[in-house]
Amino acid sequence: MSKALKPLSKIHIGDHLLYPLVVVIVEVVVIIVVVEEEVDVVIVVVIVVVEVVVIVVVEVVVVVIVVVEVVVVLLVVFNSWLS
Repeated sequence: MSKALKPLSKIHIGDHLLYPLVVVIVEVVVIIVVVEEEVDVVIVVVIVVVEVVVIVVVEVVVVVIVVVEVVVVLLVVFNSWLS
């Protein structure tokens, strides 16, 4: 039973929260650079939208990975009970 639950210890939600944090930091740096250079506002909006989309995609992928890992763990647990 304890062997079946081992994969759960590999799931670190906190690690996945680093991705949006890094993206936000990059976004702030980009905005500061853009403001300094006085580039067009449209470019800033496009950059922000792209970064938000990237964050959403990363989060969805992370959720899918976690769900798949949980399903695999459940299958292993049920398999060990059946045998």
